Amino acid sequence: MKILLCLTFFVLSVSAFAQTQAPGRISLAPDEVALIGYGSLMNQQSMSSTLGRNYEGPVLPIHLSGFRRLYNVAIPNSSFFEIKNGRKHVPELIAYLNVMPTQNKSDKVNAMLFIIKKHELQGFDQRESIYDRKLVNNHQLKDVAIDGPVYVYVGKKENLVQDGDPRVIVRDTYMKIVEKGLRAQPKSFAREYYETTVPPRHKIANDVFMGRPLRCEFVFVF
Repeated sequence: MKILLCLTFFVLSVSAFAQTQAPGRISLAPDEVALIGYGSLMNQQSMSSTLGRNYEGPVLPIHLSGFRRLYNVAIPNSSFFEIKNGRKHVPELIAYLNVMPTQNKSDKVNAMLFIIKKHELQGFDQRESIYDRKLVNNHQLKDVAIDGPVYVYVGKKENLVQDGDPRVIVRDTYMKIVEKGLRAQPKSFAREYYETTVPPRHKIANDVFMGRPLRCEFVFVF
């Protein structure tokens, strides 16, 4: 992988995310792709769980323009329950973070960009089964230009849910996974994340894992 740097950046070590400065341009090798993480993928443990290895490539803070981040994509649930009025309750749907394209070019979300091998996309496609993997062009990226394919996962239309849907909950443990990833970044990055994220419009449940993870849920259980 040939990397042309305008600014220096640190490489992610085995034990923790490195704090990085975004380079001006990256040229990917033929067997590489760039992947944008805007939720739980910003957590090293979550990302490495899908890779099946410790991620040791660059971790680049970027902005994705023309998108909004919100909790509006959900999966049918058979893996988690909550205690409600002293009884076990299994929510019908669980919502996760999503980014949706908007018509407003001034809309943007901050995120992390990392580089993986093309064959590793299969594991992420299985994980993100309620999302479509979309190509991102350099006009949508801020802070960096990529010579090569860049992907982001966007919720499938059939899995989108409306605010306040009583069937839907947001897992408290999922939110904690995202928050753990944010704590590894500068405070300014975390602050911008909250500024560019629509808060959950569904009940936040103190969830318990039942031991039967779904495809896109197994990586969120630690």
